[in-house]
Formats: sequence, C-alpha cells, structure tokens
Amino acid sequence: MSMRNSAIAYGYLLSIFSLEQWLQTKDVFFVTHSSFVNITSGLVILFSAILGWVKNKQNMPTFSSIYLLIIVLYGYAFLSCFWSPVPNISFSNYVSALPYIMLTILVAPLTIVDLVKTDKMLIFLVVFGSVLLVILLTSTDWGYRTVVLAGNNAHLKTNPLALASFSGYVFIASMFMDGRSKLRYLRWFVAILCLLFAVKTGSRGQFIFMIFSVLIFFPLSKPKINFGSFFYVLFFGLILVGLSYLIMLNFSGIEQAGSQSRWSGGGLDRDFSNRFAAAQNLLFFWLKSPLSIFFGLGSSASFSKEIFGFYVHMVPFEVLGELGLLGFSIYFIILFKTYKSFKKSFFTDKLSQAEKNILASLYAMLLFEFLLSFKQGSLLGSVPFFGIVVVTNRVTFMISKSSLKSNSN
Repeated sequence: MSMRNSAIAYGYLLSIFSLEQWLQTKDVFFVTHSSFVNITSGLVILFSAILGWVKNKQNMPTFSSIYLLIIVLYGYAFLSCFWSPVPNISFSNYVSALPYIMLTILVAPLTIVDLVKTDKMLIFLVVFGSVLLVILLTSTDWGYRTVVLAGNNAHLKTNPLALASFSGYVFIASMFMDGRSKLRYLRWFVAILCLLFAVKTGSRGQFIFMIFSVLIFFPLSKPKINFGSFFYVLFFGLILVGLSYLIMLNFSGIEQAGSQSRWSGGGLDRDFSNRFAAAQNLLFFWLKSPLSIFFGLGSSASFSKEIFGFYVHMVPFEVLGELGLLGFSIYFIILFKTYKSFKKSFFTDKLSQAEKNILASLYAMLLFEFLLSFKQGSLLGSVPFFGIVVVTNRVTFMISKSSLKSNSN
C-alpha cells in the first residue's frame, strides 16, 4: 500500500506498537525476537520515504525552521549527557532512543508528500486501526490493564499507555471523517471502540484528552465556526463517555482488578501529586547552580537516585530541569512556531472542507500528545509528538503552496 501511497507508511508508523503487541500475544517468536517488527517496519517506512521523494521531489516541502529546531533540541540533549550526574544512564537512554528519534522525526515525515495522500493515510489509520483494536479487545488474553504475551508464565504485560495512545489517534482521525460518505456513519462505532479501549487499559489521560482534543477542533473544522456544532459534539461525547464506561464496568472486571480507584477523584489527585512532586524535586536540584539553571543538569539527570531515580513523567518540567533555560528556550520556540503555523493555516477562508478536516485531525493529535506530555513520558520518549509537529508543518506548507497556486491562476 505504501508503494502506491507513501503517506500510508506514516499511518502504519502510528500503528506499529499495537500491531507488535498483538503479534506477541499470538506467537513466542515475536516475544523472543522483539526487534523483528521494529526493524522490518523501519525498513518499510524508510523505503516509502525514499520512494515518496523520488516520485515527488519537485513538490517536496523544504526543511523548515521547526524541523531544524527539533534536531537542535535533540542534539543539545545528546551534548548534555556529558555533564549529567549519571552519564552512563544518560548515554544508554539516548542510544536506545536514537533509532526511534531518527525514524519518527527525520524519516517518517518525508512520507507526507501531498494533501490527497495524507487524507487517504488518515482513512487508512481509521480502518486498519479499528480492525486492530477489535482484534486486541476480543481475541487476546488480558491481564490487569493490558494484554498478556504468548508463552509467558509470569504474565508479563505490555505498556497500556502506548496502546491507549494508539486508540486516541484512531478516535481523533475518525471524528473528522464528515465528508467521506462511505465511512462517516461508522465513526460513532469507532469512537465507542476507542473509548472502550482507553477504559480497558485504565488510561485516564488518554481517555480524557482524546475527547477534549476533538471538542476543541471540531467547531474549527466547520466552514464557519459555530458553537451549535460544539454543543452537538459535547452532548454526544458525554453520552459516549458514560456508555463506554458503563459497558466496561460490566464486562471487563475493572472492579475486581482494582482499577476503579484509578478513575476516582482521589486516585487522580494522588497520581498527579506524585508526578508533580518528582518534577518539583528535579527543579529543586536545577536551581542549585547558575550553570545548571542555564545549561541544565543533563539529559536523564532525573534518573539519579539523589534526584528521583526515574524520569519525572512531566516533559516540560523535565526539559527545563535537564536542559536548562537554553534547552527550554528551544523547546518553547518550537511550540510557539507551531502555534503561529496553526493560526496562519487554520484561520483563513481559503481552506476547503477537506483541507480543514486534514488539519483538524493532525492538530488534534498534536494537542492530544502535548497534553499527555504533562502526565507521562520523557523528552527522549516524546518522538511521536515532535514527529506530528513536523508532519503538521509540512501539511501547512502544502496548503499554503496550494493556495498560492490557485490565487495565481
């Protein structure tokens, strides 16, 4: 499929982790050879990027300042490993993340070469993603919050947050399918499926933020911004939330598994307080020296037992503490330029409905990932966020170029 449309490879990239987990529940080979799917998928994406460039090199977007700033940010993160209090851990974490950084940020966005193919990529994500989610829900063994791998007597499980993030991508893409007559009536089924999956994995942030991201961008995706459409989506969104949660309570064994406390106000407050306390402790050490304030404590410094012993789960605070004001300035400029690009592209009368749907899908995914960065992950693990930043920037460039052509004609 990606030979015909290179952009399909980007939709596949967003699906790799969930596909790999399903394969690992079915055959021990994929458990003992865990890099097999990653390597073969990386080759598919690399081949698609090369093929997309060869076929569309005359119309390929140039490397933007945002793209270069992201490279500078990760380059600075590497340099900061030299003064980290735990250099061995810092270099080890960076080397482990490097293939994903290169694939997701440097290579995969190159598969996005035109608007029509990007639109088909989003349709692929909804169809392929929905099938994969149904299979994961119905034909695999589940432990507490996630699937159980094949041949694993200890019932080792996978990362439920990554599975739920994938359901968030599918949910967002499905909610902006208005103009596709053959699929638009399936979007509510897909929406329920994705919400069920988020509850099944006990992923509160993904559950809340996927709905919030759609509610923000749905009115903006309309020809004229109207609050009637906002309340329409809000009403049905609340019904979906309540329905999905009630269904999951009845057949997933949430109460017996003990995850009901995860959804209580006390559970949410407790986990947020723990994350904030870890970030606060990192910033306490960061403020001890003028040099660390400007240059940072070093990448993965939070892994020092003296500071926290692990990453702090709040990426903006981690960037400030580990990369200092210098690294955080680069991070902030990336966010600011992305916001300016969003304003310039979205709030114009020249966009077609199809272009608005594409932009709404991508920027909603971007907002979804940004919100998640306040409760999970690290800078080295934030490659999906920065990858989508690059993709939205490329799509914005294509739309502005298309507008210039139509104006000149």
